[in-house]
Amino acid sequence: MPDSLPILLAELIRPLLTGNETCQAWTDSADTSLVQALTAQLPMLGWVDADARRTGIALIDARSRPLADHTVAYWRDLGAAHLFVLLDRHAGFEQNLIALGLTLLARSESHEVWAFDIGHYKRKPDWLNPKYWAHPERWAQERW
Repeated sequence: MPDSLPILLAELIRPLLTGNETCQAWTDSADTSLVQALTAQLPMLGWVDADARRTGIALIDARSRPLADHTVAYWRDLGAAHLFVLLDRHAGFEQNLIALGLTLLARSESHEVWAFDIGHYKRKPDWLNPKYWAHPERWAQERW
């Protein structure tokens, strides 16, 4: 594991943590040194096992094994508020991750970090407001 990887992940996760509250986090990483380094830098992360229904942060480590789309989709949709996927630089999963709505957050010579946050998934369109569709001044004039 590159020494800069836990530092990079900690910098990406730190803005998501509020105050001194403990945030539940889940990972499938077999690299215990990564989890220990993240815990040392972010002591407010409370690691839970895979049986947890919903966590604040999920980290999928696909550096040593193939990435399963259904695993990413579960943690993106139901499992976590914020999802991070850690890959080798030339793993070849870019199209799958883009199709699942993830964005590339960081890239180095050896690895990539992709993420999904529903709050930043899609920009709100201009037409989606009452100015263009509600017309409350016409409610008493017309019948639908």
